[in-house]
Amino acid sequence: MEAPRLLSPVSAPIDPRVRVTLAACAVAAAALAGRTDPSRHAIMLSLEATIAVVLAVCERLDGRRLARALAFGAPPIVAFAALALTRPGTPILELPGGVTVTREGLAAAAGSAIAASSALLAIALVAATTAARDVERALLALAVPARAVAAGSLLLQQLSLLGDEARRTHRAAAVRGAPTKGPMAFLVSRGRLLSLFESSLLRGVALDRALAARGFSGRLPRAPLPPLAMRDRVLAAAGVLAAAALTFAPTR
Repeated sequence: MEAPRLLSPVSAPIDPRVRVTLAACAVAAAALAGRTDPSRHAIMLSLEATIAVVLAVCERLDGRRLARALAFGAPPIVAFAALALTRPGTPILELPGGVTVTREGLAAAAGSAIAASSALLAIALVAATTAARDVERALLALAVPARAVAAGSLLLQQLSLLGDEARRTHRAAAVRGAPTKGPMAFLVSRGRLLSLFESSLLRGVALDRALAARGFSGRLPRAPLPPLAMRDRVLAAAGVLAAAALTFAPTR
């Protein structure tokens, strides 16, 4: 019988606290994009994309979870970047409706999109490689208020219920012969939005009452996290220093 193989320090998974810290650094750097050269955020985005490829090759990345996280955050980025296109400046393009795209607006939109994409990819990598309970434990260990963590967890659970109800409603409509593609499908689904939100909310309330009836107080038992390994400490420090350098280093 073959003895079980132990993970070496090099191949051991990165501590969730380090993953959350590195993602927070990327988000903080993206928030300061207006003060720095956007090309620095392109460097960060390229680095994160390289990490995603390495994780995928090593089979440590759930591609479907990563794609869902990116799809969820992409529309706000596109909308936010589009708003910057009309910043006052040198006109370069006239769009229908009298909208003028300026050179300065195009540069601002590109910088905003790159910075926001780097933040989104960092968050998506954490979501695709870390279980929700580990993220909660990491946030609490990093001194994030417990109520804020609980509110975020509740929001994610409600979104999960909403997605589950949407899939069930879609399957039921397909069985009854309702259109599932095209303009008519959009009109039909729009008419079901209210009932969809109502059913997901009622299902959440039913789950809450069922848990309360079984004595659940709302607080999950959490075992204390082990001390950070030296490798994780070095990785977290390097990530913080790299984000600070990309954000605050003087421009030439």
